[in-house]
Amino acid sequence: MSLTVVLIMVGAALLIAVPGPAMAQDNVLKAYWTNLDVTMDGQTNEDAWATAIPSHIEAMRLSPISVEMRALYDDQYLYMSFKWEDQSWSVNPNQWLYTGGEWTPIPNKEDSLSLLWDTDMAIEGFGQNKQACSAACHNDMFKTQAADEAGDLWQWSAGRTNPSVQVPDVGWMDDLSLTDEGIVPDTFTGRVWEYNSVYAHDNNASTEPFSVGDLPKWMEGNPPPNPDPEGNFLFRGFEVDIPDHDAFDDGSALPGFLLSKPSAGQDRADIMAKGAYDGTNKIWTVEIKRALDTGKEGDVAFDDLLVDYQFGLAVFDNQGGGKDTHYKTELVTLGFQVPDLAVVEPTADPTAPIVGDTVNVSMTVKNLGEWTDDFTVAMYLDNTSSEALATKPFTEMANGGEETFNFTWDTTGAILGKHSLLLVADSDGIVLEKEKENNEAEIEVWVYPPISKFKASSKEPEEGQNVKLTATVDNPSDEDVTVTVVFMKDEEELSVQTVNVTAGGSTDVVHKWKAKKEGKHHFTVMLQGAEEQTVELTVNVKAASPGPGLILALLAVGLVAVVGATARRRGA
Repeated sequence: MSLTVVLIMVGAALLIAVPGPAMAQDNVLKAYWTNLDVTMDGQTNEDAWATAIPSHIEAMRLSPISVEMRALYDDQYLYMSFKWEDQSWSVNPNQWLYTGGEWTPIPNKEDSLSLLWDTDMAIEGFGQNKQACSAACHNDMFKTQAADEAGDLWQWSAGRTNPSVQVPDVGWMDDLSLTDEGIVPDTFTGRVWEYNSVYAHDNNASTEPFSVGDLPKWMEGNPPPNPDPEGNFLFRGFEVDIPDHDAFDDGSALPGFLLSKPSAGQDRADIMAKGAYDGTNKIWTVEIKRALDTGKEGDVAFDDLLVDYQFGLAVFDNQGGGKDTHYKTELVTLGFQVPDLAVVEPTADPTAPIVGDTVNVSMTVKNLGEWTDDFTVAMYLDNTSSEALATKPFTEMANGGEETFNFTWDTTGAILGKHSLLLVADSDGIVLEKEKENNEAEIEVWVYPPISKFKASSKEPEEGQNVKLTATVDNPSDEDVTVTVVFMKDEEELSVQTVNVTAGGSTDVVHKWKAKKEGKHHFTVMLQGAEEQTVELTVNVKAASPGPGLILALLAVGLVAVVGATARRRGA
């Protein structure tokens, strides 16, 4: 079952997804395997990110912006990065400003990014017509429609979750749940952020934080390990109550929130995230890191890398004065790029052996997908359910890697006839692959009985003499076999004969040839289909000896010659 994912922007207290015009584009993001370090610093300049092919996806409003997305994974974590243009660096929600002897809250918001995962494929309408986050908008409330609909919601905020007192500076992403009652924090103890407001802590229901007459409650005491020289952030444990609200220079500013982070191991703090703003090019880059499977109820689990996950993306760009511009995409499909082992260039020599021959087999395994750990290659005879003829282990293969494996098959005792040599990559089935069909290759091999003898009734016949050529075919197997025997003289086919050879027996196959033309003659016998396996014979034809008639004729000619000579002498 595939899961569905939505990215959507969350406001300070309530997440509102504003429906926009219908879109119809298909967006794909691929997560690539890495075994390199990925540092959460909002830079994406590590070698690992260079291996992830980016997707550039439009987020729409009245005019679109392009969001560059990348994804990586290893055997523990999913990493994602998002990069988009933003003309303002907005990290000071509800900032206090001291001017003219008075404290005034500035109703700024903050740049932010959120992801909503439809954990059980239950949010109605979410995947229909590519509605994405719009399916969770109900009368300006961001929630599901029924109690059995729930989502896992992650929220990154430039002013509240991105800053950190840690060294190195690593922020977090708020892990929440979306229910039919709205947004509910995941389990945690303690506090995260709270208003830096006197009214927020005066236990008076009639006073509203950041309203007229309110004042900031805290200021920084001792600086944190990761100091903030610009004073944009105030961290728990490093705050002190303000003793005198008038003891500030005109133009002084204080943060609107006191920040803290859930303790490590708590459900709400499962996600690491860090954003960095490039003030020169006006670009935000946010990196996210989360365990593929946290093991906690309600958290989306990437426990099946063979399925696709869908999400939508939205960006909130704070433009000052409490105004946010909301950009969103339709569904984006996230697919994990897994290994893809393929057997290529399988060869066998010979492919028509005589029983008892050794067949030399070669196979090349290529990895058309991502890096894979150890695997085994194997060669089977006729089916993979039998015991492998041979196996060879291999350790790790990178994307684009390949290795050639060589095997041998001793055909001694093999059943005569057609066989299949099955060559298999990952014969143990331990490599996670979407495509398994290319893991196997088949080579057809025919095993033939031997021609044990090839003889001529006379190896030096005289011209005109009949010669009997005899080929003896043995059958060492336990079953009868039918073979076709071919007799050749040089390139000339003399005869083709099909015979049956009984199990454990032998059969003589005969071709009669009349000797002609004095000199050497070369004969070959073979089994049809096993033309490379031949037996040769040479017959040396001699000139014919003179017969009795020829001798008498010669004597007669000689006698006539003598008589004639005698008569001539007498006449003289």
